Amino acid sequence: MQPSPSLSIMNHTKYNASFGFTLIELMIVVAVIGVLSALAFPNMKSFIASNKLTATTNRLVGALQLARSEAIKRSVPVVVRINDTPSTAKWGNGWTVFVDLNNNAGTTATNKPDTGEPTISTYEAVSPNTGDALGYEITPNISGYTSTVIYLPDARTTAAGGSFYVCSPSSSKDFRKIIIAATGRIRVETPTTSGEAYSTACP
Repeated sequence: MQPSPSLSIMNHTKYNASFGFTLIELMIVVAVIGVLSALAFPNMKSFIASNKLTATTNRLVGALQLARSEAIKRSVPVVVRINDTPSTAKWGNGWTVFVDLNNNAGTTATNKPDTGEPTISTYEAVSPNTGDALGYEITPNISGYTSTVIYLPDARTTAAGGSFYVCSPSSSKDFRKIIIAATGRIRVETPTTSGEAYSTACP
Protein backbone atom coordinates (compact mmCIF):
# COMPACT_ATOMS: atom_id res chain seq x y z
CA MET A 1 0.00 0.00 0.00
CA GLN A 2 1.44 3.39 -1.06
CA PRO A 3 1.46 6.28 1.51
CA SER A 4 -0.80 9.13 0.64
CA PRO A 5 0.84 12.29 -0.82
CA SER A 6 -0.56 14.43 1.99
CA LEU A 7 1.00 12.24 4.67
CA SER A 8 4.40 12.42 2.94
CA ILE A 9 4.23 16.21 2.79
CA MET A 10 3.39 16.46 6.51
CA ASN A 11 6.26 14.20 7.48
CA HIS A 12 8.66 16.19 5.30
CA THR A 13 7.49 19.43 6.90
CA LYS A 14 8.03 18.04 10.41
CA TYR A 15 11.50 16.81 9.44
CA ASN A 16 12.55 20.24 8.15
CA ALA A 17 11.10 22.04 11.17
CA SER A 18 13.20 20.00 13.59
CA PHE A 19 16.50 21.45 12.35
CA GLY A 20 18.12 24.93 12.64
CA PHE A 21 17.31 27.99 14.80
CA THR A 22 14.73 30.66 14.48
CA LEU A 23 15.76 34.30 14.41
CA ILE A 24 14.52 34.80 17.97
CA GLU A 25 16.56 31.85 19.22
CA LEU A 26 19.68 33.22 17.55
CA MET A 27 19.10 36.63 19.14
CA ILE A 28 18.75 35.01 22.56
CA VAL A 29 22.00 33.07 22.09
CA VAL A 30 23.87 36.21 21.02
CA ALA A 31 22.49 38.13 24.00
CA VAL A 32 23.56 35.39 26.45
CA ILE A 33 27.07 35.30 24.94
CA GLY A 34 27.29 39.08 25.28
CA VAL A 35 26.31 38.98 28.95
CA LEU A 36 28.77 36.19 29.74
CA SER A 37 31.57 38.03 27.93
CA ALA A 38 30.84 41.23 29.86
CA LEU A 39 31.04 39.30 33.12
CA ALA A 40 34.22 37.43 32.18
CA PHE A 41 36.23 40.35 30.72
CA PRO A 42 37.04 42.12 34.03
CA ASN A 43 38.15 38.80 35.55
CA MET A 44 40.33 38.03 32.54
CA LYS A 45 41.88 41.49 32.64
CA SER A 46 42.63 41.07 36.35
CA PHE A 47 44.11 37.62 35.70
CA ILE A 48 46.44 38.97 33.01
CA ALA A 49 47.54 41.90 35.22
CA SER A 50 48.24 39.54 38.13
CA ASN A 51 50.32 37.25 35.92
CA LYS A 52 52.34 40.18 34.59
CA LEU A 53 52.95 41.42 38.14
CA THR A 54 54.10 37.98 39.25
CA ALA A 55 56.38 37.60 36.22
CA THR A 56 57.96 41.02 36.79
CA THR A 57 58.52 40.24 40.46
CA ASN A 58 60.06 36.86 39.67
CA ARG A 59 62.52 38.44 37.24
CA LEU A 60 63.96 40.70 39.93
CA VAL A 61 63.88 37.97 42.57
CA GLY A 62 65.72 35.67 40.17
CA ALA A 63 68.43 38.28 39.57
CA LEU A 64 68.89 38.85 43.31
CA GLN A 65 69.12 35.13 44.02
CA LEU A 66 71.62 34.73 41.19
CA ALA A 67 73.79 37.55 42.57
CA ARG A 68 73.71 36.05 46.05
CA SER A 69 74.68 32.55 44.93
CA GLU A 70 77.45 33.84 42.61
CA ALA A 71 78.94 36.02 45.35
CA ILE A 72 79.15 32.99 47.63
CA LYS A 73 80.56 30.75 44.89
CA ARG A 74 83.12 33.24 43.54
CA SER A 75 84.06 34.76 46.94
CA VAL A 76 83.80 38.28 45.49
CA PRO A 77 81.06 40.93 45.56
CA VAL A 78 78.38 40.54 42.88
CA VAL A 79 76.22 43.50 41.90
CA VAL A 80 72.69 43.87 40.55
CA ARG A 81 72.67 47.31 38.92
CA ILE A 82 70.08 49.23 36.90
CA ASN A 83 70.60 49.58 33.14
CA ASP A 84 70.30 53.34 33.19
CA THR A 85 72.17 56.53 33.94
CA PRO A 86 71.75 57.87 37.47
CA SER A 87 69.80 60.93 36.31
CA THR A 88 66.98 58.76 34.95
CA ALA A 89 67.49 55.78 37.22
CA LYS A 90 64.56 53.37 37.26
CA TRP A 91 64.67 49.69 38.08
CA GLY A 92 61.92 49.17 35.55
CA ASN A 93 64.43 50.02 32.81
CA GLY A 94 66.17 46.70 33.41
CA TRP A 95 69.21 45.56 35.36
CA THR A 96 72.51 43.70 35.02
CA VAL A 97 74.18 41.18 37.31
CA PHE A 98 77.99 41.37 37.23
CA VAL A 99 81.10 40.50 39.22
CA ASP A 100 82.55 43.51 41.05
CA LEU A 101 86.26 42.72 40.94
CA ASN A 102 87.44 46.12 42.21
CA ASN A 103 84.66 46.54 44.78
CA ASN A 104 83.30 49.84 43.42
CA ALA A 105 79.89 48.61 42.14
CA GLY A 106 80.74 49.57 38.57
CA THR A 107 81.03 52.87 36.74
CA THR A 108 78.79 55.43 38.41
CA ALA A 109 78.43 57.66 35.35
CA THR A 110 76.96 54.89 33.22
CA ASN A 111 75.78 52.32 35.75
CA LYS A 112 77.77 49.65 33.93
CA PRO A 113 80.47 47.18 34.97
CA ASP A 114 84.04 48.38 34.79
CA THR A 115 86.22 47.11 31.98
CA GLY A 116 87.17 43.49 32.58
CA GLU A 117 84.38 42.76 35.06
CA PRO A 118 82.37 39.70 33.94
CA THR A 119 78.68 40.18 33.23
CA ILE A 120 76.67 37.24 34.54
CA SER A 121 73.24 38.17 33.20
CA THR A 122 71.35 41.14 31.74
CA TYR A 123 67.62 41.73 32.14
CA GLU A 124 65.67 43.87 29.71
CA ALA A 125 63.31 46.66 30.71
CA VAL A 126 59.87 46.00 32.12
CA SER A 127 57.57 46.96 29.26
CA PRO A 128 56.78 49.75 29.77
CA ASN A 129 57.72 51.47 33.04
CA THR A 130 55.58 54.59 32.77
CA GLY A 131 52.80 53.90 35.24
CA ASP A 132 50.15 53.96 32.53
CA ALA A 133 47.63 51.24 31.72
CA LEU A 134 50.43 48.78 30.96
CA GLY A 135 53.15 50.09 33.27
CA TYR A 136 54.70 48.27 36.24
CA GLU A 137 56.88 50.30 38.61
CA ILE A 138 59.72 48.90 40.72
CA THR A 139 60.68 51.08 43.67
CA PRO A 140 63.22 50.43 46.48
CA ASN A 141 62.27 51.58 49.96
CA ILE A 142 65.81 52.45 51.06
CA SER A 143 68.48 54.67 49.52
CA GLY A 144 70.97 51.79 49.58
CA TYR A 145 69.04 50.12 46.76
CA THR A 146 68.43 53.20 44.61
CA SER A 147 70.54 51.88 41.75
CA THR A 148 72.40 48.81 43.06
CA VAL A 149 72.09 45.76 45.27
CA ILE A 150 75.54 44.47 46.21
CA TYR A 151 75.90 40.95 47.56
CA LEU A 152 79.00 40.05 49.53
CA PRO A 153 80.71 36.63 49.73
CA ASP A 154 79.07 36.05 53.13
CA ALA A 155 75.62 36.13 51.38
CA ARG A 156 74.56 39.47 52.84
CA THR A 157 74.03 42.78 51.05
CA THR A 158 76.00 45.92 51.84
CA ALA A 159 72.74 47.66 52.79
CA ALA A 160 72.00 45.00 55.44
CA GLY A 161 68.42 44.51 54.33
CA GLY A 162 65.63 46.44 52.66
CA SER A 163 62.85 45.89 50.17
CA PHE A 164 61.40 46.66 46.75
CA TYR A 165 57.81 47.34 45.79
CA VAL A 166 56.71 46.01 42.41
CA CYS A 167 53.52 47.91 41.62
CA SER A 168 50.85 47.20 39.04
CA PRO A 169 49.06 50.00 37.18
CA SER A 170 46.66 51.98 39.35
CA SER A 171 43.74 50.35 37.55
CA SER A 172 44.69 46.98 39.10
CA LYS A 173 45.78 48.25 42.52
CA ASP A 174 48.04 45.30 43.29
CA PHE A 175 51.67 44.96 44.32
CA ARG A 176 54.36 42.57 45.50
CA LYS A 177 56.92 43.39 48.17
CA ILE A 178 60.37 41.84 47.71
CA ILE A 179 62.07 41.75 51.11
CA ILE A 180 65.81 41.25 51.44
CA ALA A 181 66.61 40.23 55.00
CA ALA A 182 69.78 41.22 56.86
CA THR A 183 71.08 37.72 56.12
CA GLY A 184 70.57 38.32 52.38
CA ARG A 185 67.68 35.91 52.06
CA ILE A 186 64.78 36.99 49.86
CA ARG A 187 61.05 36.55 50.29
CA VAL A 188 57.99 37.99 48.56
CA GLU A 189 54.83 39.31 50.21
CA THR A 190 51.43 40.21 48.78
CA PRO A 191 49.16 43.01 50.06
CA THR A 192 47.48 40.42 52.28
CA THR A 193 50.66 39.09 53.87
CA SER A 194 52.39 42.47 54.13
CA GLY A 195 49.36 44.21 55.64
CA GLU A 196 50.01 47.31 53.52
CA ALA A 197 47.55 49.17 51.32
CA TYR A 198 48.24 49.81 47.64
CA SER A 199 48.06 53.56 48.25
CA THR A 200 50.86 53.28 50.83
CA ALA A 201 53.12 50.87 48.95
CA CYS A 202 52.61 52.48 45.53
CA PRO A 203 51.96 56.21 46.06
